[in-house]
Amino acid sequence: PLKTIQFFGYLGVLPFIFFTIVPWLNFDLSAISLMAISIYGGIIISFLGGTAWGWVPNSENNIRFGIACTFINLIIVFFVFTKTLIALIICLIAFPLFLFYESQNNTTFKNDAEYAEMRRILTLLVTTAILYALHLFLTHIPSWR
Repeated sequence: PLKTIQFFGYLGVLPFIFFTIVPWLNFDLSAISLMAISIYGGIIISFLGGTAWGWVPNSENNIRFGIACTFINLIIVFFVFTKTLIALIICLIAFPLFLFYESQNNTTFKNDAEYAEMRRILTLLVTTAILYALHLFLTHIPSWR
C-alpha cells in the first residue's frame, strides 16, 4: 500500500506545481492561478484532515484536528475571493503545521521512515510552491495588494 500512497501523494503535488508554472506560460492567468493554488491547497488540507480520523491510535484529538482542517479549508475558500494574500498565508502555515501534528500523533509516521520521508518531501514541495505563489503575488500583481 505504501507504493500506492506514494503514487497518489506525488500525483497530488502536480496541481501545485502546475499552478506555479502557469504564470510563466501566460501572465494573464496569474490571478486565476493564485486563486486556484489556494483553493486546491484548502481542499488538500481538508483531505489530509480526514486521514487523521484513521490514525492509530485513534483519539478524539485526531478527530477534532480533522474537523479543524475542514474549517481551515472553508476559511481559505472565503479569503480566496476577498483577500487572496490571506488565503495563501493560511495555506503556507497549514501544511507545515499539519506535518508537525502528524509527526506527533500518527504512529505510521513514527514507525515507517519511508512514509515519514515522503510526507516531508510532499510538504516541502507544496510549501515551496505556495512560497513562490506568495512571491508572485507580492512582486508582480500590485493591483491585488
